[in-house]
Amino acid sequence: MRTSLVKIILLTLCVLVYATTASADLFVSGLMTMVARNADVNNLHNHTNLGYSAFDAVSARLFLDARVTDRLSGFVQLYTSRDYDPILYGAYIRYDHTPNAHLEAGIIPVPVGLWGPRTYADKNPLVAVPLIYQYKTVMKTFGGVQTTAQEMLEERGAAAYSPMLYDFCWNAGVHGYASAGPFDIGAALQAGSLGSPSREMKYDYPNVTANVNWVPGPWLTVGVWGASGPFLPTSVEAMLPDGKKTEDYHQQTVGALLHAAYGHGELYAEGIVNRFDHPFLGDLNAQGGYVDVTYTFLTQWYAAARIEALGFNRLSPAIDPEENRWDYPLSRYEAGVGYRSSPRTVVKLVTQIVRYTSAPATFDDEIYGLQFVVKL
Repeated sequence: MRTSLVKIILLTLCVLVYATTASADLFVSGLMTMVARNADVNNLHNHTNLGYSAFDAVSARLFLDARVTDRLSGFVQLYTSRDYDPILYGAYIRYDHTPNAHLEAGIIPVPVGLWGPRTYADKNPLVAVPLIYQYKTVMKTFGGVQTTAQEMLEERGAAAYSPMLYDFCWNAGVHGYASAGPFDIGAALQAGSLGSPSREMKYDYPNVTANVNWVPGPWLTVGVWGASGPFLPTSVEAMLPDGKKTEDYHQQTVGALLHAAYGHGELYAEGIVNRFDHPFLGDLNAQGGYVDVTYTFLTQWYAAARIEALGFNRLSPAIDPEENRWDYPLSRYEAGVGYRSSPRTVVKLVTQIVRYTSAPATFDDEIYGLQFVVKL
């Protein structure tokens, strides 16, 4: 499996290089965002593992789309922010066997849920990425792992380690998906888990995802999905209990989703239940979800709001029966108005309010931001 994923990445790069030199159609585009916000906030709940944030002053994406044949295409995406060097966000090839059956291979988007297509600022009615797709929990997946409950409790709220889903960093893998009547189905094999993506095969077997959506029309989507795979850093194998390997501990996630549209209104809702199999602390369970609504009025204007929550179960054995949740629960509320001044530009004025439970008051945040988005 390790060799296969390496071949996938090499094949992706070869196809993209071929596309730029052969008689293929190559399309170059971009997306730039500029944000002004109040500076007196910690903003930890919006940061990625690399330090990026949707509220960064300036950020940009570059897209390269190559159509090699009627069935074969390639895609590359780069991302940069004012304070950071550009990174390779994604790179994959897609084979369209039929209009209803497709295969992607390379560094691919998150293969489950509804958020992927809306992660781009021109599609996101607000500014932030939902917590379930980004919030960094206290569960360590690099630099070692916590070995005692006390150690984990002391680090709660740091927003420094593993998300449950991670939209910002794409996984290496393969993803097949197809439509059959009103049903969309898909499955993927990936090098890392949904919360700890990887671009190299570190384990003896991959993370597995599967999903099924019922789509009777563009006005309604209802779906469920599941995922399971190893997630611990391979560097901790020497400290695991005798006879255990990193592959023995999985991240397991199930999710449900809903999209509904009627008239000028549109609703998205997602929920997940997640479990980290921890070698020293037992099962670390968590739940989360969001609902967001957008209403368009006066042709070019819209109003949007999103309500989110994350919850974390108590550790076992308990240290404090009331205050021993393995991370601090939190709720986040974001609302705003947007103006699409042209097909290529959007201006948004938003507010985001964050409230933690049983955490120091300094963890709470209130962000006010003005975002300008332009498609290049």
